[in-house]
Amino acid sequence: MDAIVYVSETGFTKKYAEMLSAELDVQAMTLKDAANKLSKGSEIIYMGWVSAGFIKGLSKAMRLYEVKAVGGVGMGRYTEKNQNNLVKQNKLADLPAFYLQGGFDMGKLRGFNKVAMKIMGKVVASSIKNGKESMMPKEQAEEMLDAIRHSKDYVSADKLQPMLERCKTL
Repeated sequence: MDAIVYVSETGFTKKYAEMLSAELDVQAMTLKDAANKLSKGSEIIYMGWVSAGFIKGLSKAMRLYEVKAVGGVGMGRYTEKNQNNLVKQNKLADLPAFYLQGGFDMGKLRGFNKVAMKIMGKVVASSIKNGKESMMPKEQAEEMLDAIRHSKDYVSADKLQPMLERCKTL
């Protein structure tokens, strides 16, 4: 394995990439830095943050490198549904793919992403108030709203463990 390459908006994906890097003794670098340090076709593990179900930077990484495993870092907790959606939406059926709960920090968002999440917070609050579970179960909606309002960091070695174990075999 040549590197762990990642894209991180608010730092949670970076934390996971660095944890994986330390455990596998493989360098971690941003996708931007990888362009200057890795040759095309290098074997990598890719990690990116999840937005609307898509893993940021994944399509570019797939064009440039031989991606051996993928980690998608989202704000919601791991569920089988989140895992399956990640695989399906990002067309990862042929690769080891892992959904990891990262966290949320409104203070680190910029531009459109910040505006979109402020709107999302209002939509989620409204759905909770009106008792609607069309977006997600009430418990998940409440957890999401709490993270939007108060910033949360859910990154942990335990959550990374399944990905780490699989990547050790690559």
